[in-house]
Amino acid sequence: MFSSPTPNLTSNRRRSNSEGCGQVVIKGSSCLPVSSSSMDSTHLGEISDQSSQMSYTAESWSVLVEPEFYNSLDKQNVKRQEIIYELMQTEFHHVQTLTIMDEVLRQGLLEEVQLEQDVIVEIFPCVDKLLPLHRNFLMAMEVRQQDSTFPKSQRNFIIQRIGDILFQQFSGAGASEMTSLYAEFCSRHHIAVGVYKQLLQSNRKLQAFIRLQKKNLDMKRREIPELLLLVTQRITKYPVLLERLLHYTEDGSVEACSVRRALSGLRSVLAGVERGVSERQRAQKLAEILHRLDSRSCTRTKSGETFSKQELLDTHPPRTLTHSGPLTCRTSSGRLREVLGVLMTDVLVFLQEKEQKFTFAALEQKASLVFLQRLIVREVANEERGLFLITESSVGPEMYEIHTGTREERNTWLTHLTKAAHSLSEEHKQAKTDKELTVQKLQNIQECLLSLDMQVCVVLEEKLRVCANYSGQSHTDLLVWPHPQNTPQGGSLLMEARREVEKLAVALMLWFHPFIWPPGNDSKLLTGLEPASSPQLSHGHHLLFKGAVQTLTRLLYSLQATVIIQDSCFEVQDLLLQRATLLLPAGCGHGKENQGVACAQRQKCIRPEAGLRAENVSEAELLHQDDDGGPDCCPEEIEQSLERLRQEEERAEEEVERLREEMRLVDREREKLREEEIRVQRENLEVHQKILHLHSPE
Repeated sequence: MFSSPTPNLTSNRRRSNSEGCGQVVIKGSSCLPVSSSSMDSTHLGEISDQSSQMSYTAESWSVLVEPEFYNSLDKQNVKRQEIIYELMQTEFHHVQTLTIMDEVLRQGLLEEVQLEQDVIVEIFPCVDKLLPLHRNFLMAMEVRQQDSTFPKSQRNFIIQRIGDILFQQFSGAGASEMTSLYAEFCSRHHIAVGVYKQLLQSNRKLQAFIRLQKKNLDMKRREIPELLLLVTQRITKYPVLLERLLHYTEDGSVEACSVRRALSGLRSVLAGVERGVSERQRAQKLAEILHRLDSRSCTRTKSGETFSKQELLDTHPPRTLTHSGPLTCRTSSGRLREVLGVLMTDVLVFLQEKEQKFTFAALEQKASLVFLQRLIVREVANEERGLFLITESSVGPEMYEIHTGTREERNTWLTHLTKAAHSLSEEHKQAKTDKELTVQKLQNIQECLLSLDMQVCVVLEEKLRVCANYSGQSHTDLLVWPHPQNTPQGGSLLMEARREVEKLAVALMLWFHPFIWPPGNDSKLLTGLEPASSPQLSHGHHLLFKGAVQTLTRLLYSLQATVIIQDSCFEVQDLLLQRATLLLPAGCGHGKENQGVACAQRQKCIRPEAGLRAENVSEAELLHQDDDGGPDCCPEEIEQSLERLRQEEERAEEEVERLREEMRLVDREREKLREEEIRVQRENLEVHQKILHLHSPE
């Protein structure tokens, strides 16, 4: 990741900003104009001299303090102060380097050379974020130094505690920020140098600007690539300084504990930077390979499936590069063919270069990719550079023989392949266990919902029985009951309820016919029907009303039970659909995956119609099946199941919409009947009042 150690910087640095305690050397364009006329060789030094109380010109702490004060201290304390001063001095130099890059070179490239902002960011990545990070670190150490100064002499100071500052810098949020910034900076270092060198060859303004900056004493005749290298090397200097500081700190003290914790955090930062750089570099390399891969090129697997560039790209989560390098692969006829091996998360791809483009390697009857799931890797006997790759699939095993350039490369490939195959095997076992747990959980949910639905239906039937006992009704049972293999239909019940409402409406109109319609009204609806002669309810009308109300009550209770049962079916189906979507393997069904998620997240007011409980059971059984058949059958079955669920849901949506419309019609009819009943009651009251008024004595 990092280059060779940084050469020691000379000690003729001027002083830093005192009040800012590391607000460092240059502050704003007013202090340091970027025009070429003002870039004289002493400008940075003058600004540093005007703004700092802490001098870093001394080679060591023993030279900085007074001799009498130095001689009064023991050797261990002197060594410790020397290390702390070296840490502060090198941090000051680092901040000064970042300041030159940010406030001199970056601003100069923008305003004088007039480069695009994107190009400048490529040359100086993250510099504007690294500068305040290290300024604040230096500021904290300088404040501690000022607090440790002896009143009798400003030159003499002893910093007793600095571990807390180090721990704060190399742990928590500070460590996370440092890890992220240095991982990005170091991973883009070679790109920054390449962009700069390419521009320097053709841009005359840039050439003139760099020649002028070489005259600057603070630049030390260093060019931009050297400054970039210094920044990448800085983070590797901290562990040595902290280890030396811990060595000369009293063991068992609070300070030693803080320094030890800071050193542990710093090592984690270095490991994180190393890991981040490696990941970014592999991602960049994979992007370059895929960019050069011909989109028209494809290969056919042993099962007959076509695999192209699109399948490499369209995976969730995206495939990452594990390792790549030149290989020699033996074809079906025994010939050796040079290829580029690209090992990704779950597949090994063999590519060949043709006219500056990559294509899938032609291995005659073999596919130019190997799936790592259930992959067996073996060394070739009596061949220190060869490997056998044995892969299993639904159509049988297939063997590849590959060779590397050296034995070390063979061992590297063996390690990466074995590790990747083992990781996928563990993931496969975990996924299988998760499937079994999910199926068991879904079955438990189904049983629980079925039990609750049974309890609800029992309560509804009891209510129906109470109403029936009061009215003398003979039928006291619900028309529907929950069943694990059959979902009740609500459409027929609703139609029956509608017909009963119509009968009840006709009966009411017959009862109130002489009071609703005036004589002479020849309504076709009432043709041939004899209206009641009085508002008193006759025996025939009483039986008609009673039967209609009893039947309607039974239908409505049954319809309520149907809706509750369908709610339970839909909840199970929703859970199953979401889980089946998550179980789709990488690279399979990518076009339909988003559709499955969209269907699973539809409005929960949609209630599935007939047969959904049976679908749920069959889909749960599908999830429970052992998927040792390979990646060729599982995706197709899951996609077919999802398609059936989507079709069933669409039918259910249409049916529910129709049922809702019918319910709205029933509600409107019911409201009209209520209004009509109130109006008739008022008219009857008026008629009775008139009759009483006529028969009353004057």
